[in-house]
Amino acid sequence: MSIRAESIPPSHLHTMSPPSSVPKEYRPDYLPPNVTGQMQENLPGKQRPLDPAPFNDTLADGSKYKPAGKLEGKNTVITGGDSGIGRATAILFAREGANVFIHYHPSEDQDAKDTVKQIQEHDPKVKVEAAAADLRTEQACLELAEKIKKWSNGRLDVLVNNAATQNEVENIEQLESEQWRHVFDVNIHAIFYLTKSLIPIIPWGGSIINNASINPFVGHPKASHS
Repeated sequence: MSIRAESIPPSHLHTMSPPSSVPKEYRPDYLPPNVTGQMQENLPGKQRPLDPAPFNDTLADGSKYKPAGKLEGKNTVITGGDSGIGRATAILFAREGANVFIHYHPSEDQDAKDTVKQIQEHDPKVKVEAAAADLRTEQACLELAEKIKKWSNGRLDVLVNNAATQNEVENIEQLESEQWRHVFDVNIHAIFYLTKSLIPIIPWGGSIINNASINPFVGHPKASHS
């Protein structure tokens, strides 16, 4: 299956917005109360609590989630695994029996500790570790890869490239060169450096998962990379 640019009406490329019924806190232009104006640096990895919480085991039909051991004994790595989608992924992997290595940005130390604690409390048999790294440089990615190789004893079954950063600007004239480089260093270059370094220890049948948004297909007028 191929996706062609003309499959998306041109008039929708920069005007798509959620229905008015969507609560304001879930709309793309919403800023939490503690974030004001064009705050272009140090936007927290966790802006609001995840609801429902990752350990809410109640499914949509009201039944309880039952782990099936789908990842029993597998070694897994999640970048940006301290909060949000990354945290939920790490927790689910652990519930399914996987050993989990969580990468996090140095500024998110407490979130990472909380995630590790949750996993250890609910799944004490799995091996879990967390390591901080600023993925903006190749050297940082290589150093993180070495920690992962040591932790996994040379075998990695699943790599989830989830870490990313993004700040919005009103127009390209406000987009600083440093912010442009920062976004691509973390969102693109880090995936290349880390994946390239870890491929030698990923066996046949292993998985590399790159988490992304819809921006590659539907541009966002305020996103620096789209």
